Amino acid sequence: MAGQQFLGMWKSGNTENWDEYMKAAGIGMILRKVGNSTTSYEEWKQEGDNWTLNITSTFKNKTLAFTLGQEFDEDTMDGRKVKSVITLEGDKLVHIQTATKKGDLNSTITRQVQEDGNLLVTFVATNKGDITAKKYFTPYKA
Repeated sequence: MAGQQFLGMWKSGNTENWDEYMKAAGIGMILRKVGNSTTSYEEWKQEGDNWTLNITSTFKNKTLAFTLGQEFDEDTMDGRKVKSVITLEGDKLVHIQTATKKGDLNSTITRQVQEDGNLLVTFVATNKGDITAKKYFTPYKA
């Protein structure tokens, strides 16, 4: 089954340039401090063509239900409304978010399981100077 390496639960760890990415998204200082200090979890499930991503943290929770390659409406964790498409490109899940409001952040979020078994999530602010951030996740057993 393609994409099987993403299934299961992941716990966030280190980040790179996360504060700058949040600034590009228009997130204020107080919420950026919360975002920088919050541990989050991603749980990936798949049933046939249907995928579910549950994102949980002590601050906010969110569920995305989608079919690969099909556009869907998404309310992001930071409150933006976007049109999203998630595709599987080789060994990467590529999530493209296109803002519905002019001037809001457009993003490309790429997930890839690394050779060490950890998940690297790379965020690129595609209409804000390509500011790039990385979040690292480790497999997690609840």
